[in-house]
Amino acid sequence: YVLLFVTHVNACIWHATAYFNPIKGSSTWLDFSHLKEEYWLTKYLYSLYWAVSTMATVGFEETVRPQNNLEMIVGAIILVVSMFLFGYCINSMKQILDMMAKHETEYKYNFSGEFKFKR
Repeated sequence: YVLLFVTHVNACIWHATAYFNPIKGSSTWLDFSHLKEEYWLTKYLYSLYWAVSTMATVGFEETVRPQNNLEMIVGAIILVVSMFLFGYCINSMKQILDMMAKHETEYKYNFSGEFKFKR
């Protein structure tokens, strides 16, 4: 659930960076992708798509990309934080699987020992 929550927050930050653009006169990804006047859900879905693509480090569609320095900085920060979080989650899953394999091996060893003892 943490990964989903962070992805949602990243999408909101990405959208807010363009929506509340403090750099007057500069173009944003909302302008570039012609989404500025779209319904909020459409903008959120594009932001979510960007956040997932960035978090998985596979890149993103050409219509959703940084258009000014602020968006590049925010995007880079989100990418670095997401890489560490994604790596941490993958490592945690591997540790769980390793622990399960260890318990399975111990169970098989103990079970085979009891079976031999009863003969």
